[in-house]
Amino acid sequence: MKVMDASELYDPEFRKLIKSKKPTVIIPVGSIEQHGAHLPITTDSDIVTEIASRLAKKCGFIVFPTISYGFSLEHAPLFNTSITATTLKPILSDITDSLLENGIRKFCILNGHHGNVKPLDAYQALFQHTYKIRLHVCSYWKYMEHEFDHAGFVETSIMLAISDKVKMKKAKKG
Repeated sequence: MKVMDASELYDPEFRKLIKSKKPTVIIPVGSIEQHGAHLPITTDSDIVTEIASRLAKKCGFIVFPTISYGFSLEHAPLFNTSITATTLKPILSDITDSLLENGIRKFCILNGHHGNVKPLDAYQALFQHTYKIRLHVCSYWKYMEHEFDHAGFVETSIMLAISDKVKMKKAKKG
């Protein structure tokens, strides 16, 4: 099945798709933060973008561009470019409101960063209370067999599988 990437859809086809298939839209949310010397600061966004793309292909969903900034204040004083939870909520609200206005009623917010969990759960509760529509919020690592480790074996392995940005010579144990 072809990935339905919003960046490859044009208005007439997109409107027809919305009317005929009533698609599910995936909104990936990542972060920009330190991941050691061997992984890029975009690791969380890179991983969630790839997973969203593969999920869209497998299930016939439409994947929207990743919200690359997340709630990463827990990493201070190490590098992070963070937005607050109170900033993330209106961004998601504006996106989901626009999708609703255009006839899209099925959403999945795919989370790629642990710091986003509480803000996304709060948004999910608010959305469902306001619109009486189910909003799925999923953190990809909850579906993995291995325990997740920030910038460790699992995250590095995923990045090695999907990206050429990993600098293994700079990786350190621990």
